[in-house]
Amino acid sequence: MLVAIVMIALSAFVLYQSRRDAAEYTRINLRNIALIAERDIERNFALYQLSLQTLIERLRQPRIMTLPLAVRRQVLFDRMATAGSPGTVLVVDRSGRVLLDSDDATPEQVSVASQKYFIVQRDDPHAGFYISDPYSSPLRFGTPSIALSKRISESDGSFGGIVVLVISLDYFRALLFR
Repeated sequence: MLVAIVMIALSAFVLYQSRRDAAEYTRINLRNIALIAERDIERNFALYQLSLQTLIERLRQPRIMTLPLAVRRQVLFDRMATAGSPGTVLVVDRSGRVLLDSDDATPEQVSVASQKYFIVQRDDPHAGFYISDPYSSPLRFGTPSIALSKRISESDGSFGGIVVLVISLDYFRALLFR
């Protein structure tokens, strides 16, 4: 009887230790997965920031702006295609009106003037690369999205509009839950 009790106790201890080891292994793996996702998102956002900056630089070139619309869109949004843009890239004028759309040759007559990402860029010349809070995008039929934006400053420093990348939150779900 004593041997049976010792064997049961030993088995229980081994099972308990195995459970603790499995929990620790799972915790370490989850931390590693989160770290990989974090680094992937950071790298992608750095690429998107560079792409938006390149777009601004191209918008400042008068020769590009005189090209036919189809060619101009191809030249302006080329970097976004090669960067694997997960959303729509827009060029917005100083009043908030969408001028160019990476997904549509004839952009919808939509104003983003009331969106926080536009207001921040309009009101703060030093905002830099701005990542918005999640919001319901009017450009994506109310889909929960975030916006990555950069200010376009005129040569005198005044506000000239913004470039913005609108990303659906589904992009992050797909990235994290593949």
